[in-house]
Amino acid sequence: MENANLKSESLMPADKSPRELLPLLADTIIGVSHELNNCIGIVLGNVQLLRLKDDHTESEENYNRIEKSLYHGASLIRQVQKFAEKTGRASATSIEMSKLVSKAVETDESDWKTLASEKNLTLLTDLPECKLFVQADERDLITAISQLIKNAVEYAPADSEVSIILRIEDTRCKVIVADSGQGIPAAFRHKIYEPFFSSKQEAGAGLGLTVVQSIALRHGGRVNFSSNKENGTKFTLSFPLERIDDERIQTADSYKSRISNVLVVDDDMEICRVLCEILQLENIETTACHTAYEALEAMQKETYQLVITDWAMPGMSGCELIAEIQGNYPDVQVALITGWGNELVEKQNQLSGLKAVIPKPFGLRDILSLVEAEQDE
Repeated sequence: MENANLKSESLMPADKSPRELLPLLADTIIGVSHELNNCIGIVLGNVQLLRLKDDHTESEENYNRIEKSLYHGASLIRQVQKFAEKTGRASATSIEMSKLVSKAVETDESDWKTLASEKNLTLLTDLPECKLFVQADERDLITAISQLIKNAVEYAPADSEVSIILRIEDTRCKVIVADSGQGIPAAFRHKIYEPFFSSKQEAGAGLGLTVVQSIALRHGGRVNFSSNKENGTKFTLSFPLERIDDERIQTADSYKSRISNVLVVDDDMEICRVLCEILQLENIETTACHTAYEALEAMQKETYQLVITDWAMPGMSGCELIAEIQGNYPDVQVALITGWGNELVEKQNQLSGLKAVIPKPFGLRDILSLVEAEQDE
């Protein structure tokens, strides 16, 4: 017993706070999160496939509950990943903010839509006609905005409104999320960005606003709030504005051709199977490979329009496979699927020209969106 106690003390120093311990555990947290994302991805994919094949309407509510729980688990894992990551500033690309805000409202990042429906809330969006561009990581910004919407929905009174507003102020782009609830109690206001602090008692991990703040800071941005009983709470995310494009979006008549032949690469056979079954729902021809080497051999024998590959694989990694494809098959589109969260940022300089980067666990719509016809702008 004495040896066990000594070992425990050496791994978890008693004189350190949870916040000080977290960097020591970061690699373990990120690695375990990756495996959990794989597990959730397999379950979620199979549940959604079963749902499509099940003709019994009485099963619908059961599927809804399972999916809601899986998405909630994935959201918690994503928060832990973001808080544990050791990278400094997120990788940035030019992002049009009106589209991104709309995507955040439509996405299944969290389960706030169910609660909004139960409370009969109206979600109002106010987006400018001009295009506002910032340099940012798309997934990070969607996570931050989705978390603020979730908070607003949780604290908004029934039959009220939650507003999502996009504005320009000086040289900054601002995303404002507001509710008409009772406001944040004065005693809590100085704690809301602290990790593991939650006013929801047993509900919540206490990382939501911590993650929002870290995302803002990594992008050279800020997050602040105003709150009182009369006007509710308003959170504002602001980022340096890259540029404004005042050209109106024109409706185009031409469409890019729909993808019909896909190569799927993942060392997890179950992930491969689920991806192929999802694509086959749309009559997409699929080929499954479990290593990058198999994928390159397959590409020598057949022409593919799209390759969907995992990142972490034995031997040749997904990043190395992407480099080979882009060097030798420049007309082939590539999408990356990963359960590693923002550790991907460290490799982002190798990943230009991708069709998409999709985190695990993925849903049906995430995968099917890769093969849908795209309207040219």
